[in-house]
Amino acid sequence: MSGQYYARFVVKNVDNSDSYLRQPHRVMELHNDGTYVEEITDYVLMIENRRAKHAGRKFAAAASR
Repeated sequence: MSGQYYARFVVKNVDNSDSYLRQPHRVMELHNDGTYVEEITDYVLMIENRRAKHAGRKFAAAASR
């Protein structure tokens, strides 16, 4: 610190919210919407398959002939 200026703070924990992040004894599971829940969650992964996408276009073109 420069010069003679110093600061001293007393920090008191007064937060009594029920956030799962403040309860380290809980087993947490990551839910698919980003929240933590106790239930087991099945995840659905959505991907774009470019090969299938192009194959679908060829199929649609062939079907219209």
